[in-house]
Amino acid sequence: MPDEVVHRESGPHPALLVAALVLATTIAVVAAEGLRAGISRTSTALFYGSTTAITSSFAVWTAAQLGLPTFLLVAPMSWRRRLLRFSSYGILAGLLMALASALTSLPVADSTLRPWFMRGVDSFGDVVVLSTRAALLEETLFRLFAIPFLVSVLMRWNHQWRPRFALRFRDGEAKATVGGTSPKPSPEAVALAIVGSALLFGLSHPFNPLPAILFGLVLGVCYLRGGWESAVTAHLLSNCIVFSSLYL
Repeated sequence: MPDEVVHRESGPHPALLVAALVLATTIAVVAAEGLRAGISRTSTALFYGSTTAITSSFAVWTAAQLGLPTFLLVAPMSWRRRLLRFSSYGILAGLLMALASALTSLPVADSTLRPWFMRGVDSFGDVVVLSTRAALLEETLFRLFAIPFLVSVLMRWNHQWRPRFALRFRDGEAKATVGGTSPKPSPEAVALAIVGSALLFGLSHPFNPLPAILFGLVLGVCYLRGGWESAVTAHLLSNCIVFSSLYL
């Protein structure tokens, strides 16, 4: 795991950054779904948006405590190096994943063979909306949340990390503090967390679990090397290219 991608807490708490990002995304999704499908879909978007924000805040806090990467945007490196990381682990990785998927997939001539989530998707715009939603939610859950969470479980299991929570009132404000040490996770723990998150990712894709597990491993590396943004971009590009080539 590269030291230069490790996130350090400075300025606004990173949980506030991810909550603001998810909130902005949720507003856009709510507006789009509300215009297209009415109040029922809007309520669904609000539910998933709020739960994603809560999950993300917990994940970013855990990652910051353990010295794991979160967002490439706040990584302590130059903008030129950020762009290089994003191009390599976001754009290039997404294109390579799409190429690998295309080479190992059979053409789908009969629309009845489509997965359930592709039914009713008849245009490139529909593909982009579906791919964006999947990339944001799945990379938040299976990479941004699952990898730090699994690392923390492994470290607690080995008695390497024992955080202690306390709520104190100072100057009329309630502030949560954490005691205990936060040692750097071992490479073995990070590797096991990547494998675990990939397996969970594969289980969430029962129609094609083995490729999903392999891509989950790739996306885990993209997250560790290029941050959440790179993993989302790679996932989004791969989905858009593959879905368009197979189902449109």
